[in-house]
Amino acid sequence: MNALGAVYGHVRVATSELLAENGAETARLELGLQALDLQAILEELEVEPVYVPPGLSAAESLAAAADLLDRHRAGVPLGVWSRLQALVAQVG
Repeated sequence: MNALGAVYGHVRVATSELLAENGAETARLELGLQALDLQAILEELEVEPVYVPPGLSAAESLAAAADLLDRHRAGVPLGVWSRLQALVAQVG
C-alpha cells in the first residue's frame, strides 16, 4: 500500500468532516481550509489518493494518517509531516 496515498485518503475524509457540518464555527472552517492546503501539497507531489470510506471523525482520520506517516517516515516531505502534525494537534 502506498502510505502517502492512504494519508491523502484520510486527509480527504477529515476535510469533508470539518467542512460538512451545518453551521460550522469559524475555527472548524479554518481547520478545514488547512486540510485543503495539505491536500493541495499532496496533489502537487502527484500523490494518488487511496479511497478511505467515510465514517471516521476528522480527529480519527487525522490520527490514522499521522500513524501511517510515523510508520513510513522514509521519503515523507517535511511540509507534509509538519502540516499534518499541526492539524492533529489542533483538531484533537
